[in-house]
Amino acid sequence: MGRETTEVLGDRLAPRRADVQGGLLTGLFWLWVGLALAGADHEVVDFTPGAQGEPVLVVTTPGVAFSGYLPLLWALEREGLAVHALRFACRGQGVDDLVEDIGEALDARPVPVTVVAHGLGATLALMAGPRGERVASYVLLAPVLGVEPGAALDVAASVPVGASAVLDARLEFGDHELSDVLLGEEHPPLGCAPARFAAEVQGWIRTREVPVDLSRIEAPVWLGVSLGDDVATVEATVPRSRELGGSRELVRFGRPRLDPLDFDHGQMLTHRIPVRRAARQARRRVRLDHDASVGEP
Repeated sequence: MGRETTEVLGDRLAPRRADVQGGLLTGLFWLWVGLALAGADHEVVDFTPGAQGEPVLVVTTPGVAFSGYLPLLWALEREGLAVHALRFACRGQGVDDLVEDIGEALDARPVPVTVVAHGLGATLALMAGPRGERVASYVLLAPVLGVEPGAALDVAASVPVGASAVLDARLEFGDHELSDVLLGEEHPPLGCAPARFAAEVQGWIRTREVPVDLSRIEAPVWLGVSLGDDVATVEATVPRSRELGGSRELVRFGRPRLDPLDFDHGQMLTHRIPVRRAARQARRRVRLDHDASVGEP
């Protein structure tokens, strides 16, 4: 079961955005988030209470701390959009449970929305594709659509999963931490991922296959990928994206595209360049959807 809350996150945090990254405020914020989500498998947070803009639903990735999504949420807010964010509790859910949670959140929207997501959150959002009539379009940063062989991923697939997967636990990979190797040294804060979900993702890595039927996705999809991403690799993502049932627009980030760096998987969620590009694309998508609905007889 899930619930929806109206929380004045923007008003509370916007004046102190530079401070959210550390210190006492971060600790208090996460204590508050944990208490707010207690008792529910998922929750839809109204990030911009009272906003009159077109609606977007941000689907977060289980195990990635909500604070890691603040750059994206703020960027969407600056575009004048009405931003809601779906976050998940860590209660041992599996992929099917999380997909059902996304479906419930979509069904609860009064009008079709643009879905914005990153990484495995984007994968889960696409798995909820049968509820496509509630999705006007998708804006996806570094969606995980396939698995390329890699030693670090193989190590991640072999880590025992207990009652939950604590993603911020220190795991060594050579002279580095495993999370830094996979996600980048400036990756967003990590936390607890549901055990069955984590185990199923490990199975995807072992089989080199992500079981999402992209042909069922009829809504337009914008995808951002990066040459520096070792999780949602260009080599795996681009070919699979051609299976999408509707229109797709794929943007490659990185130095060959005159970006200052080849963004890693974590930076695709936190760096201003891909985040701003996604937010602007979300604004463009919702306006196109709005204009099209207004023009319908």
